[in-house]
Order: sequence, then C-alpha cells, then structure tokens
Amino acid sequence: MERIRFNYRDFCGLEEGTISQVGKALSQYQSELLSIGGKMEYGTHESSINLSFDQEMHNEINAVAQKLITSSLKYIIHVGIGGSNLGTQAIYEAYVGNLDPFLIERVPKIIFIDTVNDAKLVALQNILRVLGSSDEVAVVVVSKSGITTETVANFEIIYTLLKDRFGEVNHRIVMVTDRGSKLWVAGESEGFVLLPIPKKVGGRFSVFSAAGTLSLILSGIPVDEAREGASLAREFALSSSLEENDALLSAVILFLYHEKGIHTHNNFLFDSSLEFLGKWHRQLLAESTGKDGKGILPIVSIGSTDLHSVGQFYLGGNHRAITTFVHEANEHKQTHTRIKSLPLLPELVLNIAGKSPREINDAIYQGVKEAYRKRGLPFMEITLPNLSLKTIGVYMQTKMIEVMYLAHLLGVNAFDQPNVESYKDETRDILKR
Repeated sequence: MERIRFNYRDFCGLEEGTISQVGKALSQYQSELLSIGGKMEYGTHESSINLSFDQEMHNEINAVAQKLITSSLKYIIHVGIGGSNLGTQAIYEAYVGNLDPFLIERVPKIIFIDTVNDAKLVALQNILRVLGSSDEVAVVVVSKSGITTETVANFEIIYTLLKDRFGEVNHRIVMVTDRGSKLWVAGESEGFVLLPIPKKVGGRFSVFSAAGTLSLILSGIPVDEAREGASLAREFALSSSLEENDALLSAVILFLYHEKGIHTHNNFLFDSSLEFLGKWHRQLLAESTGKDGKGILPIVSIGSTDLHSVGQFYLGGNHRAITTFVHEANEHKQTHTRIKSLPLLPELVLNIAGKSPREINDAIYQGVKEAYRKRGLPFMEITLPNLSLKTIGVYMQTKMIEVMYLAHLLGVNAFDQPNVESYKDETRDILKR
C-alpha cells in the first residue's frame, strides 16, 4: 500500500531544528510505547495500540457476529454516543460513503442512534414496523462505563419497540461494555450476548475493539483490512526516525503552536464522506488534551462546502489556528460525470468545459492551499492515497498515537475526562427530581 504522505516543511512555519529538538524529548515515552506494543496485554491506557493485533479478541468478535448474521439481515442498530459511536460511523461512512441512506438496495445497513432524539426513534419505529422477523435486525449497544444516560435511554425505547413487534428478541442484542459494569451485569441477567472492552482502553481509543468493529462486521465491511492498516501505522508511529514518524511530527508541531498561544486546530477534510472521521478526531483531540487549562480546540471543516460559510474567517479573521488539510490523491478513481464540452452557461464560470467534478474539486483544493500560503497561514497536509479501509486504519491509528504524544508534551493525562463526568453527574441528579 502506498503510504499516506505528510507534508509540513513548506507550510508549518517552524524551524526544523526546533521540531527535532522537541521530538527528541519524546524518546523515553516512545520507549514505553514500544514496550507496551511488545506485549499482547491491556495493563496500561496506552495498550489500545495492541487492539488491531489481537487475533484472539477478533476471533471472539467474529464468532458473535456469525451468530447474528442471517440471510435476511437488513439493519444493525448501533446504540452508543461519543467514543462508542464516532469511530464506527467514521469507518462506515468512509467506506460506503455518506449516501448510504439513499441506496435502498445496499443491505445490511447500520443505523446509528446516538443522542436522544424523538423524531429519529419514530423513524426507526416505522422501519421496524415493516420487517418480517427479528432475523432482519441486530442491536449493538456500546457503553464503556455502562451507565451512559443517552445510550441506556435509547436502548430502553428500542428494546420495547422490538419486543412489541417480535416478542422474544434477546438473542438479537449484544452489549459491548466493560466486564462487570452495571450494563454488563444487567445484560447477563437478561440473557443478552456480551462482549468486553478492555478496562484500560478508553472509549475514544476503542475503535479496533468490539466497540467499533462488531457492527461493521455485521454490515459486511471487511474490518480486517482496517486492522491491517492500523497495525502498519503503529510501526511507523513508534519509529525513532523523525523522518518517517508522522504521528510524532504532527504532535510536535501542534505542541509548538500551543506554546505560541495557538490553541485551535482546524481539521479540513476535502471529501464529505470523511466528515465523521473528522468528528471522531475532534473528540479524540479535545477530550484527550483539554484539561488543566491546556489543550487544543479542534474544529472540523469539509471542503469545499465550508469555504462558503467560514472561509472568509479562516483567511481574513484573527489567524489564531493551525490547519491540517486532508485530501485524497487517487488519480485513478473512476469519473462518472463530466461537464459538457459545450456547456449551457459557458460565460458564467470559465474553463470548466469538459472538466469532471474531481478536477474542479482538485483545483479548489490547490487554490485554498495557495491562498493560505500567500497569507502566511500555517498548515500541514495529509494526502491519502485512496479511501480504502487500510488507509482509514492507518489514519486512525496514527492519530491515536499522535494524541498520546501531544498530551505527554502538554503534561496532561490523555486518557481521562473528569469534566465530562461532571455533566453526567449533574444530569443524573436532575433526572431524580
């Protein structure tokens, strides 16, 4: 597989010597990660780097999936929020595209139920109403803590809908959670299928565990390809060679800009099917670094759509952000549409006759980079060779290790989220009233 290309030298605005010096400060932490990667165990928070290699775990997940897969399976209802949802949806949309709801013939589909939304649950009820048997649906409930308010509330409603429609449905439900959590105990007593998330692996780092892969397997997506990409990425991300370690380089650049007072990172993805990959990364970066008065505020932009909403601010505003552009460079991707050689409106936009949407988007992308360069706005560039599962796996594992490096440089714990828990506690108190 052609590697993801990471370019920063011409655009990031930092001296090579400074980047190299800060990179060397991570050598001891790199050694610790290498040691963790040499053991197939989950005794530390960083051990999420082992998930893609864990064949025993994935055999267990596949065994559960095979019991749920039927010739008539049409819908997988994935119930989870945050780290229990975003990674799965990121891979799903990158692979099948964001037009999946309109592709009636493509089944089985994943329906993601995250926040508590009455209209969405009514729409789900209408889908279930026309199904002929419980074999046409599977429910995957994911909660690291086992007590996530939105997830438990959504499941209660979905379970009632299924029970009323089909009667006995417990065999079509899987609970993915920490072993011994309240959700695990409740699922065990009800006879639901159970799959564990390693206790030390946080939700936002769990995409290559059952939390992220089970629903994808049920929908027919070859997850092993993404795992292969993640395994390759770990090798590069733990390398002592700064030249080939994109995770370390990007972490150092973000840290150096943080020290300059630039605390906003714009992840600018030039493909709408990557929007949830951006949202997954947004949680990863914000929840891992935003504590003790420090951290990076991540925002997600989609090209070229957001150039027409916030492009003016990015180019003409206060310039208090560092940007990473992400785009695909697959020149061999098939083009299905092209503007006529003699367009209907030839005088409105010049030089688009005979061009494909891809060629136009590439021109827009190059134009945006040139506009940034001329204004001296710092940015990094990630060029994906394609949008294959292997490439997405490489990207996600690189970003997870990158944020470990960044948090280490910032001196914060990448793996807790104490302030998120505070809002959850307040919510539970309010619901008692």
